[in-house]
Amino acid sequence: STMYWFEFTIEMIFVVDILSNFLTGYLAEGIDASKFDKEGEKVDADCIEYHPGLVARHYVKSWFLLDVMSGIPFALIDLLAEDSSGGGGQVGFLKMVKSLR
Repeated sequence: STMYWFEFTIEMIFVVDILSNFLTGYLAEGIDASKFDKEGEKVDADCIEYHPGLVARHYVKSWFLLDVMSGIPFALIDLLAEDSSGGGGQVGFLKMVKSLR
């Protein structure tokens, strides 16, 4: 069905977003405050951190949990719950949480 493929596409966008956040640098304030350039001027205290381990740690400590919760395939869970219980799915609250992102 068209709605299934639409929701599947949205879920894949969330997965790509999560993976790209592990590869995207972040603004690390104060890291280079004690360094100087060739002219003896202080280097700007704000810099972009690209080290993979530090980027991953920063992402996991900040937005990772919310991104994972937002990327849960609620349509699939709802469909499975409906099939197993014979009634309507009970994930309306979780869908509302996802929409808050």
